[in-house]
Amino acid sequence: MTFVNSNGTEHTCCGKYLVVEPFAELTFTWAWKTREQNIEVVSLGFFEIGHQTRMKLTHKDIDPATSHDYRAGWASTFEKLRTAIPTSHKVN
Repeated sequence: MTFVNSNGTEHTCCGKYLVVEPFAELTFTWAWKTREQNIEVVSLGFFEIGHQTRMKLTHKDIDPATSHDYRAGWASTFEKLRTAIPTSHKVN
């Protein structure tokens, strides 16, 4: 996957799926192409609460040398997801 910053700089990451459990969990490795020796792990857990689904994101083993603001990056990603979901589905 390649991300492009607002200044046009590209950042490419890659990884492997570790857990794919439909409707429950998705876990995968995450490594920047320029620092493939630093393998991070991202996990998404999905929990049904009534008629809603809650999602829990965990991003661990983050490379201490990284300059990426993961909190802002994930927030931006999920905001894009929010706008992509049809309005008949409410996202909290």
